[in-house]
Formats: sequence, C-alpha cells, structure tokens
Amino acid sequence: AQGRRRGQVRIDRVVWAGAAAPELLQFGEHPQLLRWAAQILDSRPLQQLINQVHFKLPGDGVAFNWHQDAQHRRYGTELWRDVNGRGSFVEIATLLDDNTLDNGPLQFVRGSHRAGNLALGADGQLPLAHVDQSQVVNAVGCAGDVVLFGPFVIHGSGVNRSQCKRRLMLNGFCVPGANLRVYPGEGSGRMLYAD
Repeated sequence: AQGRRRGQVRIDRVVWAGAAAPELLQFGEHPQLLRWAAQILDSRPLQQLINQVHFKLPGDGVAFNWHQDAQHRRYGTELWRDVNGRGSFVEIATLLDDNTLDNGPLQFVRGSHRAGNLALGADGQLPLAHVDQSQVVNAVGCAGDVVLFGPFVIHGSGVNRSQCKRRLMLNGFCVPGANLRVYPGEGSGRMLYAD
C-alpha cells in the first residue's frame, strides 16, 4: 500500500474482535451503548452484527473509501429487511485514541442520509458524485468519545499522516428481523436487550 513502511504489518480491521478479546465483546453490550441503539432504532431487543476494531498505525496506509453501511448490510437484497423504515441499523464508533485531522479520522458527508440507499458504480464503489465536499465533516475528538450514525450516511476516512495511533471500536446493532445474513465470528448475531 502507498505510504506503507517496509516490513510493517498492516491491519485494516479485526472483524469480530470480541471472539479474540472477550472484554471487547463485553464492551459491545455496555448498557449505555444498548440504550443509545434502542433509542435510535426504537427497539429494546437488538441484534448485534458488528464488533470490530479498526487500526490506523503511523505509515500503514490504511484508508476506507466513501461508502454507506447499507452496502455492507446488503440493503436492497433478500438478506436485509428495513423493518423500521429508517434503515433498521445503527453503528456506534468509540474512539480508542484521540482523533485529529492528521491521523485519518472518520469523515461524514453532512445530510447524505437523506438520499437513502445509493446504487454503486460499475466498479463496486460509491460514485463520487454523491460526495459533496463542501459538506464533509471530520469526526475529531478525544479517546472515549462516541459517534453514532445510520446506514445511509456516507462516510470514510483517509490515511494516518501522523506519528500517533488512530484506533476505534465499532459496535453495530439492528432491529431483530432486519438481518438475514450470517456474519462471521463467534457470538456474532447475538441478541441483546436495552434496559
């Protein structure tokens, strides 16, 4: 990858991190996370689909292209049903390190959720015509801050140009009955309940 240091290990993400580190799975069921998810989804029972850690180490070249999480949930196919009419999914990103403009923070396109599920281009990527650069917002913040977003928000992140780590934890939840796909990882798809 461009910008990668010779011999450096590159880890884009650990998909079901809680299977290897039970404390991460335990964090994914933190009562506050579940309360936020339940409030947004208007559903006390929740199905957890995502328990990921994303790494961006100095010089590793890791970046994530503009996308909607609806693509990854298989929205618009027989594997996903929008049971609440609002996408039926919420992602909660917890910053594990300070996120600065230089270390590849999450970026969001303000208001992009209003367009709903967008078709991908012939190359399998979200067409850049959907990304209004004047509406891009950087999710800079301190370790411990959280960012919540729905499946239609266009987002991505650039490479880490700093000498500091940029790691974050992602926990994603859906309304039961929305997901028909089998996700990899021990414990994925587990049912949780907000108090």
